[in-house]
Amino acid sequence: MGRVGAAVVTFRRPAGLRRTIDALLAQDSVLDDVIVVDNGGDARIDDARVMTIDAGGNTGAAGGFALALDEAARRGIDWLYLLNDDDCPRLGAVSALLRRANSDFDPSSVAAVGAWITADGKLRAAGAAWHRGVRPVTLREVDKLELEVDVATFCGLLVNVERAVRAGGVRADLFMMWEEFDLCLRMRRHGGRIVMLTEPLVDIDPNESARYPPWRGYYGARNGLLVIRSLGEWRALPWFLTREAKAMIAAARLPEGRVRVTMRLRGLIHGVLGRVGRTVTP
Repeated sequence: MGRVGAAVVTFRRPAGLRRTIDALLAQDSVLDDVIVVDNGGDARIDDARVMTIDAGGNTGAAGGFALALDEAARRGIDWLYLLNDDDCPRLGAVSALLRRANSDFDPSSVAAVGAWITADGKLRAAGAAWHRGVRPVTLREVDKLELEVDVATFCGLLVNVERAVRAGGVRADLFMMWEEFDLCLRMRRHGGRIVMLTEPLVDIDPNESARYPPWRGYYGARNGLLVIRSLGEWRALPWFLTREAKAMIAAARLPEGRVRVTMRLRGLIHGVLGRVGRTVTP
């Protein structure tokens, strides 16, 4: 099985972080290391089992997970379980993913993730197919225990550290948004597989997606274009531009509609120009 760790990236959400850490420390003693990357400089975790890395500023989710992966490789961790600071893994979640990975003929080739369940009781897929763009998978096939996907979020994704590093690691220069899909697509190109178990393994906040500030639209537009460009996934461009057009129409009807549309347009322009990093402050 090897050495197993978990990584959480946080930015000034102490209550959510505490729930996530408590849930991780309850994981059947399967975790050898818990790494918290603090983007806000104010995380206070008084527990010897948790290592906190001060990122030295807001490096975003992408920068935080890049730091965590580098630290995991330095510490000799074989498997790393990636989470946000508002995700709450269920008891036995890490063990279930490890069992699935280690049941494969080549365990190092498998990244595994479980389905989410939200506080409103709805089961949602953490992974998706990629065919000239993102194609959501369905959980209606209840007779299947797992589905093979191409991309997944870091809301409970277990990755083999060596394989993730070999694929190039997490792109810190994206700051946030699309860093998950970027890593997954590159791991797939390096012979990796991503398996989504259809059992609910992580509880998430169903209202989080509703709290979608305008700056997130900027990074979603910019980084989507950057990833498509860097990977040469030009066949996904029609899907992506159609998606952005629909998002702008929807954004125009929301509060701060003009700001939201402007942010997305600015993101697309910066994606064409190749701008990276934290260009818009959250």
